[in-house]
Amino acid sequence: MDKLDNHRLAIKDWTQLTAIISSTYDEVHADNAGTVTDCIPQLSQLNPEPFGVTFVSVDGQVFEYGDVNGMINLHACSKPITYGIALEEHSEEVVHNFVGHEPSWEFENELCLNSDNLPHNPCTNSGMIMTTSMIKNNLTKYER
Repeated sequence: MDKLDNHRLAIKDWTQLTAIISSTYDEVHADNAGTVTDCIPQLSQLNPEPFGVTFVSVDGQVFEYGDVNGMINLHACSKPITYGIALEEHSEEVVHNFVGHEPSWEFENELCLNSDNLPHNPCTNSGMIMTTSMIKNNLTKYER
């Protein structure tokens, strides 16, 4: 980073940001209170020990810390990202024509719909499938 022109970077104080990321990582790294999910057999076989962070700024600055070279499974982490992309490509009104936005009170893998026959929210498996189908999709012919 020393050779880059800091006046053209989106994050002016890269050193401070990476220090915050590193200290946060160091603080939470030892917390192994959770358990590996067993709702999907392949996930239950994953090693829970590797943990790393990769931060990429909008202008391409990259910071990696911890175990960043191994394989990971994003599974549930991808759901809010997918929802955000769908919201960005469409509007909240359009997205919520196809997926609800209230708590489901059901287990993640339950196949259930809300009273409008929509997945309860984008973070259930059925909701994530619905929001994924909206990405790079011209919905004008499907809007209610």
